[in-house]
Amino acid sequence: MNLLLTALEKHAALLTKPVHLCPAILQTHVLEKLLNHLLCSVVNDGELDFLEDQWIELKLLDCDLSYFLSYNPQTQRCIVQEKGEPDASISCKLTDAIALITQQVDPDTLFFQRRLLLEGNTALSHGFKNILDTVELDKLGFPLGHIIRLLSTTFPLPQT
Repeated sequence: MNLLLTALEKHAALLTKPVHLCPAILQTHVLEKLLNHLLCSVVNDGELDFLEDQWIELKLLDCDLSYFLSYNPQTQRCIVQEKGEPDASISCKLTDAIALITQQVDPDTLFFQRRLLLEGNTALSHGFKNILDTVELDKLGFPLGHIIRLLSTTFPLPQT
């Protein structure tokens, strides 16, 4: 296994320490803005309507981070909360999340390797997983997109 990947996996919680130091309201606000920016074309096409009155928990297992998201069709906005009662959840490690965002790996591959977990209403989580798979990294803009690309090349996934 790649030594750098091992280091990232071992220290994922430490790397996300700055996020834990930020107030939850700031974390959810930033994530909400980011999701609404990334998913604006999906929202305009009505593809998130299936999330109305539904909550999905997004979890980074090795970082002790989780967020709950839904969709409000009246305002055409994603809603992100720190706590909630999920109808479904999508969970993975930080390295797998980076690989998914940078499209280094197909989400179905991670799912069948049991590295991407879909729980609860699996149709709901599967539908949202498919939406996330269509996100273009270029829409993240310079700082965030560049950092994620750098992480994906510095910590490539091992060949399995």
